[in-house]
Amino acid sequence: MALDRFDAWWSGLRYVRRSAVLRLLATVPVFSYAITLVLMEHQSKAIAQRLVRYLERNTAS
Repeated sequence: MALDRFDAWWSGLRYVRRSAVLRLLATVPVFSYAITLVLMEHQSKAIAQRLVRYLERNTAS
């Protein structure tokens, strides 16, 4: 009887651990992708601003 309880508890714990690992494996790439997009957008804006300043300086004359 006690062995059945332990076996049920252990299989439940294994499911929770597997579920946590799967959530972690899904969360890390999504978070990384989001951070990459934010940084790329920031870099693109900086490049565009530099390009506009360059064009304004060189076409002002």
